[in-house]
Amino acid sequence: MVSLIFTLALTLFVPQARSDAGKVESTSAKGKNFSAFRTYTWDKGHEAYDPAAHKLIVAAIDKEMSGLGFTRAEGGKADVMIRYHSVVSTFVDFKSLDKAPVKGADGSDKTSQLGTLVVEMVDPSHKQLWAARTREFVDRSTLEQNIGTVVARLFQTYPGRNAKS
Repeated sequence: MVSLIFTLALTLFVPQARSDAGKVESTSAKGKNFSAFRTYTWDKGHEAYDPAAHKLIVAAIDKEMSGLGFTRAEGGKADVMIRYHSVVSTFVDFKSLDKAPVKGADGSDKTSQLGTLVVEMVDPSHKQLWAARTREFVDRSTLEQNIGTVVARLFQTYPGRNAKS
């Protein structure tokens, strides 16, 4: 848990570069039989501030978990717990500030929102089994279409994917 908090805090302090946007990083516990996991339940992570985005992320993760052959256990014991963490920050390209006005014609800032999404699977004792992370530029007008695509890319790195697909 400490390492996850450290990782999330580090994303806030490391320079926000465009070059790693869209890249997926994944880690998994060694020696675990991921094909043996069949049920999951939700655990609380650092959820999206926007309730609409939260619902979209949960639905996309539920869809991916179902596609892997998992069954959601409501309120009962499960093989694993799933949770997500999200952070949104403002990206400003300082090199372009001298070249173009910061304010748009409508008075809005010409900055980008950069979102970090981490999906994490833990065992019942809260030890991390798998985690995948990506950073994406967020456009509120296409949020609904993009969240499913982003979550699907994260789940492409799931270690037991071939065993259940």
